[in-house]
Amino acid sequence: MDRRSLTTASTFLPKLKTGGEVGSGELATHARKSQPKITSANQRTEPRRQAMKVKKVSINNKRKEFSVDTYSGTAYTFPYAEADPRPDSRNRIEEVFVDSELGNEAITYVLNSGDEGSIHMEQILEYNEDPNYMADLLTYKLTLEARQEIENSGLSRRQIAKRLKTSVAQLYRLLDPANTSKSINQLVALLHILNCEVNLVVNYRTGERAHRSC
Repeated sequence: MDRRSLTTASTFLPKLKTGGEVGSGELATHARKSQPKITSANQRTEPRRQAMKVKKVSINNKRKEFSVDTYSGTAYTFPYAEADPRPDSRNRIEEVFVDSELGNEAITYVLNSGDEGSIHMEQILEYNEDPNYMADLLTYKLTLEARQEIENSGLSRRQIAKRLKTSVAQLYRLLDPANTSKSINQLVALLHILNCEVNLVVNYRTGERAHRSC
């Protein structure tokens, strides 16, 4: 089998009128007019660490962004430009709330037109490049690569576990995308056994210096 090089980039009640804020404790009931559209990719496949809950959300029309406070004490912003449907001066946000129907893990907003959209905390974390989220995302992507390479290798799980000097049960835990407690070292060792190299590319932020390889 040819040695493969993998490059990794370091890579939702009461209505709230415009200008206010609302907390999750106030959202016992809310009759939704229609199913809201969740911003970003149609099928989100990012890693799931213990879910981060939204405490309250407000809007800032001057800065054109949502302000989101979490129960962990961290506050984030999310620009209107990244939302779908996108609020603008001709179709403003009429209400916004922490969505209990989505486990308080997302915010939902309603525009003057009646269109609804929802933004999940994972999207907010990704936009803000939260360090813990980005680390989980890197681990998740390496896990998917390892699973694919195992399928391509023709080796049994038992053979791979033996080469990795671990148990089959531990190998299955390592290959579980939902497991965020695994280390990158373990995944790199597994990919090495599968005849793959992992190359890390560190990118400077957009508009700054060019990227460099490590």
